Amino acid sequence: MTKLLWQTYEDRLILLKRLVNHQTVTNTEGELTFPSFIKQLLLQIPYFEKNQSQILLETTEDNKEAVVVFYKAPTTTKTIVLISHFDTVDVDDYGSFREDAFDPDKLKYDFTQYSSYLSTDAIEDLKNDTYLFGRGVMDMKAGLMLHLSLIELASIEVWDINLILVTVPDEEVNSSGMRKAVETIASIKQTFPLDIQLHLNSEPTFQQASADEQHYIYSGSIGKIMPGVLCYGKETHVGNPLDGLSSNFMMSYMNQAIEYNHLFKEEFENETTPLPVSL
Repeated sequence: MTKLLWQTYEDRLILLKRLVNHQTVTNTEGELTFPSFIKQLLLQIPYFEKNQSQILLETTEDNKEAVVVFYKAPTTTKTIVLISHFDTVDVDDYGSFREDAFDPDKLKYDFTQYSSYLSTDAIEDLKNDTYLFGRGVMDMKAGLMLHLSLIELASIEVWDINLILVTVPDEEVNSSGMRKAVETIASIKQTFPLDIQLHLNSEPTFQQASADEQHYIYSGSIGKIMPGVLCYGKETHVGNPLDGLSSNFMMSYMNQAIEYNHLFKEEFENETTPLPVSL
């Protein structure tokens, strides 16, 4: 009988902690090595051990790798694409705890010892064991963990639905991973007659009101548009400011025009987008 790897709460928790332990800050060595780590995890599943060619590590334009994994159903062409990213933002905001930012168990101990750093709500979360602390837990290795668990079960139970698991680097910056993955999915569709019914993105959602503890699933589509503004000044000595032009001065007008401007807020039925802020 095939041993199941990630089908219990305990096993999924262990898997999530392993994913988080592997540091993947954007543009670091960990981001480059993570795809091979995922491949080794998948090779523990009998289906992918026999079908290794269906685990693709696709090189991006900036020499990173996007992971695209294809489970082929016995008969149907219907397909679901499971989408996640594995890179994270930096950990400087953890301050003196930055060394433990990728170790949920150590981080929980740190926060317990120094809970004065935390808000009242965070202390309550720490006490009730509902939450797991650590960089990348929510954004978004919990999603990848769930997708790995799904594709394992599909292969063991021989689900009659095609699954394409996609997990990419560089989401936090230029999206090179997802742009490469789109090409790979299109190539798979050319080889196999797939009818993609759903893209399931396990990116976390954020409540607009802090007291709202309901869970939401959003339907529809969303894109990523991150415009940039370059203000190019003219250098001069600080003693002669009018001989030059300050790029900071110009940018201040851009910020005033954009940040928190309700004109950029969109509304549909009872949902609204957040106000824009500069990153």
